[in-house]
Amino acid sequence: IKGLSWKIFDKNKELALLKKPKIDINKYNSGKVLIIAGSKGMTGASILATLGSLRTGAGMTISIIPSSLNNIYESSIIEGITYPLNDNMSGYLKIEHYQAIMEKIGWADCVILGPGLGREQSTMKLIKKLIFSINKPLVLDADGLYQFQNNYAELNKRKSPMIITPHFGELKNLLGIEKHELKNDFSNIMTNFMKSFHHTALVKQIPSCTFHKDNVTINISGNPGLATAGTGDVLSGMIASFISQNMPINKAAEISAFLHGKSADILSNQKGYRGQLASDLLTVIPGLIMRYEQS
Repeated sequence: IKGLSWKIFDKNKELALLKKPKIDINKYNSGKVLIIAGSKGMTGASILATLGSLRTGAGMTISIIPSSLNNIYESSIIEGITYPLNDNMSGYLKIEHYQAIMEKIGWADCVILGPGLGREQSTMKLIKKLIFSINKPLVLDADGLYQFQNNYAELNKRKSPMIITPHFGELKNLLGIEKHELKNDFSNIMTNFMKSFHHTALVKQIPSCTFHKDNVTINISGNPGLATAGTGDVLSGMIASFISQNMPINKAAEISAFLHGKSADILSNQKGYRGQLASDLLTVIPGLIMRYEQS
């Protein structure tokens, strides 16, 4: 397609980035990820994103959460740090938490914003303010994209690096078009989209595609078993982890998409397609990465 260069993910070339870490590495310089995600009824989004980061090599994570939900997080995120903010038992983060969150940004190498945050008006205000204030690489997903329906150009106001990770439903809302239009004319629509979108986009479909400047990388892994709640949260955690380990944002997306899909392919031989859960991916990802970091 004129204007974009399309290529298939080359695992033999790209996965060389997963070489064994240096022997003197420690938790402070192996990647620090800040996760701003989750709310009452959707704590799993933050937990899965956190574990997705830790299982792909991040040395430390901090999950910013409503204090009323802290017991849930503390019992599920054993290796990660929780940073509870007083929510007066509401179960969600709000604009009043902005300053406390910004005080943690300097610590992070990469930030995840959006999964499971909910759509309370105050939460939406917080998300918008954070997007344009956070000066670290940002993975924006799920509820983080909600208020930019038919208005994705506003995201160009953000100057620091960012990747959005929409599924087809979220993407058609961003573009203000019907889903069938997007499916039927995907390549042309995305060519026009990238002419006016200044960040990176990983579009979650089969196959998933990473759009970065004039280049598109088509993933070669994955199956319908990924069509279950929480898999996108794991993927966001993986991308942020690799970015925090100094991978270029597009490479982090491409490699994460491959490993994420390949893990589902491995699971399909164990659990079929219908039996896969997002948390199952976390049990397969380490062994899959091990194949490449020891080669």
